Amino acid sequence: MSDPVGTPVVAVALDGVGWHPGAWRRSPEEARRSATAAYWRDLVLPLDDAGVDVVTWEDPFGIPGDGYGEPAARADRLRVAPEPVLLASALAPSTRRVALVPSVVTTHTEPFHVATAVATLDHASLGRAGVRLRADATRTRARLLGRRDLPPLETATRDAPLSLAARDEVFADAGEVAEVLGRLWDSWEDDAEIRDATTGRFVDRDRLHHIDFVGDHLAVKGPSIVPRSPQGRPPVLVLAHDPRAFALAAAAADVVLVTPDAPYPGDDAAGSVARVRAAEAAAGRAEPPLRVLGEVDVVLGATREEATRRLAELDALAHPGGGAWRSDAVVVVGTPVDLLARADTWRAAGLDGLRLRPAEHAVDLPLLLEHVLPHLVDAGRPVLTLRERLGLERPRSRYAAPTREDAS
Repeated sequence: MSDPVGTPVVAVALDGVGWHPGAWRRSPEEARRSATAAYWRDLVLPLDDAGVDVVTWEDPFGIPGDGYGEPAARADRLRVAPEPVLLASALAPSTRRVALVPSVVTTHTEPFHVATAVATLDHASLGRAGVRLRADATRTRARLLGRRDLPPLETATRDAPLSLAARDEVFADAGEVAEVLGRLWDSWEDDAEIRDATTGRFVDRDRLHHIDFVGDHLAVKGPSIVPRSPQGRPPVLVLAHDPRAFALAAAAADVVLVTPDAPYPGDDAAGSVARVRAAEAAAGRAEPPLRVLGEVDVVLGATREEATRRLAELDALAHPGGGAWRSDAVVVVGTPVDLLARADTWRAAGLDGLRLRPAEHAVDLPLLLEHVLPHLVDAGRPVLTLRERLGLERPRSRYAAPTREDAS
């Protein structure tokens, strides 16, 4: 089987001062700076120089939770979360090669604004933009906006009919958002801007298209107000934890993020890839196969004992009454060599790469930069668009007239 991406795709997910909820208590000054662009620039530029392929940001869209269900009203969690698309756009001119992928909550964000913001990011980064789509079925976050109501989503009631219906609804809504994004990004043909000063025509109106989308949840006429961006359609990422998310990814994404040893009992990395391929077949996917990245939280140390001690200290800060970190990703607690060995195993099992989630930016990012990333990424690779890095062709606008090549 051909390898569409070549060397493994390596993404680093940045969130707060680290993914562990106790991280901010060991770095209170960094937590204070985390609302500033300077804080994020200090994190991203070394990753850019190191040759990391992608940096992502979360959009918790409200108070971060500690797992499945409604986020608890806790005062001991970091609440600073800059708007990720704006943050990525602010950092784009400072970076050279790394792709910038913010998360967007589709349940509560107008797709027209998402399409124009991500296209603008693609222009600002010269083709290094992507977007991760996330559906959110929690009542707490829905009530932040007040535009729709959802039933409470608790672990004990997750399989109740109302909870199942709510999740069906938000994922169906996300599918429509993804379709609208693609159509809006195609609504300007590549040569729609003619800028003919002599005749005074800036655009060729025949190359701008209404998208006329009408679904069960959305009706969008278009066209976009942003010209077609360098990639045409910036890549779409989806994190898959349940069958609805696998189906959404197969129907509408370019990259799917999976947990190599979960969420289904008995799954290993190969099992996760097989689940992705089954979802593609069920969806009748005609696009290139999904690129599959594994979700990995990392707690590193010079020795396994040191890494284990660090995790225990972080857990004690986050759960003073006792408790452990609950993550939706594989958690690697060990040395850089341990992480590299696991990465080799996952790559051999069919993953196209990893999204590394440092538990504590101040400690784990320097260890990744010094001891892990030099073995996973090519610091001298040329500047590529994100689509090129993923081995994906730049698509023509679906509204463009067929060419001779299309007919042959």
